[in-house]
Amino acid sequence: MGKWWQRFGRYWIITMGCGLLSMGLALIEFQMPGVEWVQSDLREIPLLISVLYLPHPLYLLFISLITVLYTPEGFPVITNFLMHWVALSGMWYFVRWGHQKSHRIRSQTAWWAVGILLYYWVIMLPIIPIVDSLMGSPSGHAPLQLYSSIWMGAWSEVIFSLITTTLFANQYYYQHQLREHMEVIAFRNLQLANYAFINSHKLRAPVARLLGLAHLMKKEEMVFTDPHLLGHFEESCQELDTIVKKISEMLEEETSDSGLMDSEMDPS
Repeated sequence: MGKWWQRFGRYWIITMGCGLLSMGLALIEFQMPGVEWVQSDLREIPLLISVLYLPHPLYLLFISLITVLYTPEGFPVITNFLMHWVALSGMWYFVRWGHQKSHRIRSQTAWWAVGILLYYWVIMLPIIPIVDSLMGSPSGHAPLQLYSSIWMGAWSEVIFSLITTTLFANQYYYQHQLREHMEVIAFRNLQLANYAFINSHKLRAPVARLLGLAHLMKKEEMVFTDPHLLGHFEESCQELDTIVKKISEMLEEETSDSGLMDSEMDPS
């Protein structure tokens, strides 16, 4: 239960942090020529980065609500909300779909870059003229004319967001892969500790008894007819056989686990 609340708190902090940072970056505006009521800014960068960390698109709903707190003058609030919520949700599903297609870092980074272009040109920016048309064209522009103006004016924001977030996503993927490698190393160290325990506490005892009995057999011929010593010899052999079988089973399990881990951690 504690871990669940810890994860929830972490995701909530990411949600609030990215939302508030987006509001701060919204103060850096770039005017779009010909579309005075639509400003280009850098608010999308923290919103896009949050897609990498948040486990469910429901968190993106709250981020989109935070973006509404700073809506440019003359820009419809409903448009501001929908363009971010729909676009971020689409980006979230698109990125997860790309992760299922390939585990290579280069492929995931390229998939992210394509997602950024789709985020702007296919989802977010087209929502503006669509909602404007549904609301009776308060901007005074035809939908195609409005979209064309936004398309031409948003290039600086798109290029800057593409470069910045793609570099960040690439670093994030490498960090994620490094964390997976560290987990594998910790797992291997645990296996080595198990082998060391078997060797020092279980394997050496029967081997030492067998060596002692073998030493006695070399010295005294009567040892071969002593049922007591022969019983010890048989008991040590059975114990040694049990330990060897256990080690063989561990090796088989580790071989199957190693194959699974190697397939999941395909290098870039």
